[in-house]
Amino acid sequence: MELGDDYMHENLDEETKIKFRELRLSWVFGYILETFDLRDLIESFSRRGYTTPTREEVPLVPIRARLGGAGIIARKGEFDVYVDTSRQIIGVRCSADFSKLRPFYQEVRDILIEDFELDFTRDVRYCELSSEIRVKGKKVIDKIRNIPIKQIPELESIVGKYALVGFRIGSKEGYPTMSNWFEIEIHPVWTKPRNYYEVWVVYRNESEEKVLFFAENLESVVSSAIKIVEG
Repeated sequence: MELGDDYMHENLDEETKIKFRELRLSWVFGYILETFDLRDLIESFSRRGYTTPTREEVPLVPIRARLGGAGIIARKGEFDVYVDTSRQIIGVRCSADFSKLRPFYQEVRDILIEDFELDFTRDVRYCELSSEIRVKGKKVIDKIRNIPIKQIPELESIVGKYALVGFRIGSKEGYPTMSNWFEIEIHPVWTKPRNYYEVWVVYRNESEEKVLFFAENLESVVSSAIKIVEG
């Protein structure tokens, strides 16, 4: 589900625009003995007027005495609630920036507290933001190719002249499997390599407040990362 190609932000310069193709915010819980029962989650949102799937749309998987699964379990307008019970993930997503998603995020959070007695300080292992963003530019692939990298004659003798066509930056310490991690990947949109950047962002942290702060500043983060290419 997308809001369409008109949802763009002009916060870089007159010729560079940001479009959120997807924004996800997830809670990853840390229960040892119990996990969520998908039937209870679906019933909770259905009772509040959300559009919820049939059993066929979200196949149920037995997990001890409970039923689990993964997929979208509730929808309200352009916003989705998704779960992966085996990984203890509940999250929200849309195709807009955080200012649009935040009220829905808070609403779902309140439902989980009220219906499932969750303590987000105690029960959440970490929170994660992931986003796919498209940024309009000029001569995108050429600018990325101009980023200096080391030339290895042995490689060039086999493949010919080479250059960067994309890159990834991430946390200087730690590893991608850890609870506190950041990474951003930038490459051209392969079907429009001269006019658009594709930007993938992941930010996770054990502090929900830090993830929300990052979400509030996501456009600034993307703008700053693009400057690695644009200068």
